[in-house]
Amino acid sequence: MDKSFKANPKTNQCCTKKIDISPGICLVHSLAGGTGSGFGLRLLEEAQDNLGVRLCLTFSVMPYCYGESPLQAYNILLSLAGLTRIADGIVLLYNDWLLAQVQLNSTSENKTKTTTRVLENVTGINNLAAEQMTNLLAPCSSMDSSESHEEDKNNDAYYLEPWAICQTLTPLCDVKFVRCISSDDRKHITQCNWVHMIEDLQFKLCHCPTHSTWSLNKTSTSAGCQPNNCISALLIYRMRKPSDLVSAQSLVPRKSNFVKNTKKPFPFPGNTLLQYLRPVGWNEEPLVQWFDCNYLKSHKSVTLAFNSCCITEDLNSLIYRARVRQKVGAYLHWYEKYGCTKDNFDEAFEQLKHVIEAYKNLI
Repeated sequence: MDKSFKANPKTNQCCTKKIDISPGICLVHSLAGGTGSGFGLRLLEEAQDNLGVRLCLTFSVMPYCYGESPLQAYNILLSLAGLTRIADGIVLLYNDWLLAQVQLNSTSENKTKTTTRVLENVTGINNLAAEQMTNLLAPCSSMDSSESHEEDKNNDAYYLEPWAICQTLTPLCDVKFVRCISSDDRKHITQCNWVHMIEDLQFKLCHCPTHSTWSLNKTSTSAGCQPNNCISALLIYRMRKPSDLVSAQSLVPRKSNFVKNTKKPFPFPGNTLLQYLRPVGWNEEPLVQWFDCNYLKSHKSVTLAFNSCCITEDLNSLIYRARVRQKVGAYLHWYEKYGCTKDNFDEAFEQLKHVIEAYKNLI
């Protein structure tokens, strides 16, 4: 691991010296266990120190709530505590959420063997995670908050979508967690189906499991995600025809309609989605919408990314799980063997508690 770690920063440093501009880094890594969580965080720390990157955006894969590794609570605790200190934005890709969406999207009615079904789910989860990351990071031809590209005197375009994502969803310190969900028109038969896809986003959120501290002792108990006090949200429309762009933009509410207590109602379905997200009262424009017309795309899609105070439920659950294990000394000798002491765990607990308080102060 040390050899790989020493080689990767040197390779990245050589690559960055060959390009004109290196505005930041996007890291895709796992929080489950093994080398995924710790090694990914270490790379990010070194990239920030040695490469001088100005933007750190991570796509962190959260493990299944039950199973995978007995160490996952510790690994997630230590990794998230480090990420919240140095990353500008942390997009959480929940395996539980991805699996729920894959199962909802499945159209197969035939009973298949368990092994085949598991392999199909794994493939579907990987494809969906890749699609959601692509929908967030791919260039957008039209953005509300800023231009997709800025040109210099030589007409060279700079890719600024990751910057815009962080400016839109995580502009405040300590509140950097983003979750996302997507819908497309592959299962809809109507020609103009933006409304159906946005409704589908809410339907999927209702089926994405959340595990709060009250349900920890009931492994079969889980509730759908019900965002509360949403700080900011981003809705990205991607399409392949100009006519699709016109129909999508017709759904966009005026900025004045975002103001709390306004007499003008939200156009459907924006009203329903915003009501479900329950945004904080102090943000007059809680929902930003981007549009992209890509002729190479085979289908239309809508992706919702949001930063909500309800993430504190997951963080409290994580702290509870890790604290229970720490109190009985479970598996701590494995960490002590590699120099991770009680002080490191205490600092991680305090950091996540600080993040929870930061979210609560915004309500």
